[in-house]
Amino acid sequence: MELFPEVVEWEKKEKARRRQEFLDSLPYFPTPQNDNEKMLNFQKELLSGSRRAEKELWTLAIKVAERMVRKEAKEHQKILDPEEVYDKAMEAVEYVLRRYRKTYRDGRLYAVTKNYISAIYNGVRHAMWIDWQKHRGKVRIIVNSDLLLNFERPDDIVRFV
Repeated sequence: MELFPEVVEWEKKEKARRRQEFLDSLPYFPTPQNDNEKMLNFQKELLSGSRRAEKELWTLAIKVAERMVRKEAKEHQKILDPEEVYDKAMEAVEYVLRRYRKTYRDGRLYAVTKNYISAIYNGVRHAMWIDWQKHRGKVRIIVNSDLLLNFERPDDIVRFV
């Protein structure tokens, strides 16, 4: 049983009003000219509750991220096979789109307000370089010479620490 049902009802209405104000403040383009404008439109529809917009946003964002991954790899002379390109693109898009699932304590939502391409580029940089730098230099190979002579347990010859 609620102590003050009027206050609870007022809070719900206020939260809905703030959410609608937030959605109204997001950019929308009646005739989108490029991928950025299309993704901003899909974002607004996604936050309004459209499942179709979520699918379209994922599809378009992955295509854009794949182009960015190829360009980034070419600039840094890194060779990636097509599966790696797709994996990095998927990881970059997940890095951006995962934020839509999070609601902050005060009820705020995540949204890109100006440049969706820039948000995906940050995801690409995270997917390609942050993980590599985090794990760089942390793998040491330890070889036990006794086991090399016996070959009794070959799985213990080399282990990662």
